Amino acid sequence: MRVLRLAFGPERAHVLGIGVVGGALMMSFGFEGPILAKGVAAASLGVDRPDLAFGLLAVTVAYVWAGISTVRRVTENLLLAVMLGRRRLIEATLRSDLATMEQAGAENVLAALTVAPDDIIATAPLLARGFRTGCYMIGTLVVLASLAWQLFAVMAGVLTIIFSTLALNHRAVMGALSEAGELEAGMRQDLRALVLGFKELRLNAARRRLFLTGLHQRANAMLAAIAYANRRQTIGFVLQASATLAASGMCIFVVPNLLPDVDPVTMITAAVLMSNISFGLVRDIPLLARGEAAIGDMERLHTALRPMNAVPPPTIVEQPPLKTPTREAAPLSLDGVCYQYPDQDDERGFAFGPVSIDFPPGTITFVLGGNSTGKTTLMKLLAGLYTPSLGDIRLGGVDFSPAELRESVSAIFADPYIFDRLYGWSDADPDMVNALLDDMGIGGRLRFVEGRFTSIDLSTGQRKRLAWVVAMIEARPILLLDQWAADQDPEFREHFYRVMLPALRAAGRTVIAVTNDDRYYDAADRLIRFDDGLVVG
Repeated sequence: MRVLRLAFGPERAHVLGIGVVGGALMMSFGFEGPILAKGVAAASLGVDRPDLAFGLLAVTVAYVWAGISTVRRVTENLLLAVMLGRRRLIEATLRSDLATMEQAGAENVLAALTVAPDDIIATAPLLARGFRTGCYMIGTLVVLASLAWQLFAVMAGVLTIIFSTLALNHRAVMGALSEAGELEAGMRQDLRALVLGFKELRLNAARRRLFLTGLHQRANAMLAAIAYANRRQTIGFVLQASATLAASGMCIFVVPNLLPDVDPVTMITAAVLMSNISFGLVRDIPLLARGEAAIGDMERLHTALRPMNAVPPPTIVEQPPLKTPTREAAPLSLDGVCYQYPDQDDERGFAFGPVSIDFPPGTITFVLGGNSTGKTTLMKLLAGLYTPSLGDIRLGGVDFSPAELRESVSAIFADPYIFDRLYGWSDADPDMVNALLDDMGIGGRLRFVEGRFTSIDLSTGQRKRLAWVVAMIEARPILLLDQWAADQDPEFREHFYRVMLPALRAAGRTVIAVTNDDRYYDAADRLIRFDDGLVVG
């Protein structure tokens, strides 16, 4: 199991430490039962056996030390593994492109970064207890083999049945838990829609009823998957318990008749030990399935976040350095650029292009068109968030990769996310930032103090104004705007088209804006209309 590899760690020192702890546990657990059994027998006969008392004390000390060491070792290794796994997943997320991120699903990524690590950490005490049970099993088998091979054969056979049952059930249980995890991600998305779309749901009874029906259907499917996993685990439990009871009965009623020379107390002890070992395995191993599923989810998502259009790395070790981001006005051009969205549900994905356009520096271009015509796809390609399937994007006559392009472009999309601090501009002058906030009319709502904004609880239009402030601080030569003025009041919309855009033109910056404000089309140097992924005018 992957969770065991994480818990015990790959380092030799850890393996050696686990070996020492395991040896102590084998010794303590392996001899605990026989010592107790002999002590009970001696007490019943009135025989004083101080050696048994000292032996039990030594076993108890070894047990306490080994138990504490096991828990500490397993917990530390799991914490380290989860920290490294989360860091790898974060790095993979940041390396991924937007198309891959959209395909993976934001809710799935968020769950893998938050819920899955908690599920893995929760297995630490179970693993420590399971490890002790395993050592108990080995030690007991050694002791019983030294007493009578028949007892050893009975216990070995029962343990074989138990592990075989667990192995047969494992794949079915993991498949059901994986299905439940996917349904749970859909449930989280529905619950997010329930909270964020509360007003829309309250306004329409039919929408509310259908939404609730879909939510219940997903919840029932998730419960069915979990119930199936529990049912398979219950079947395993019944088989394992039956095997344990049968073995205990053999140790008490059958084996004594075959071995009349063996002390009956030893037989009873073997039955007790068998019950402890078997029920320990039955109790602990199924509980590890959730942690195992969480590790699988993180690993699958790490693989899924590889960029869709990533080019395999060259065989040489050295990579060409990235071009220096341009800060000067330079012509931006698309030459035969195409982009193909992935197919979904047997339906062909949207095809963009081929598109060839030139954007001279210091010009304002408005991009027009209806819904799903390619406007936002153009913005994402120009921002370096999508990698073209075909064609080239050039800046200053030089081919720029998406990674290089992203360093020369600022973009404000229709749904901007605002961070509470200026990452990358920690030395920004607070007076300058606050002056920009005042110019945007939001200085009364928030200020820039000690490297962060005092509030980001803003309306959609105000968030776009704050995003504009950040873009002005970035001062990159190309600014992309996707329906920026759509959520502004009429006065500020007029200010945007008649004052803010001309100021950027005068500064030599290239502005490419998606808009449907036909009243202000005269503010642009050029209008480009899209339809079905192509330039039509």
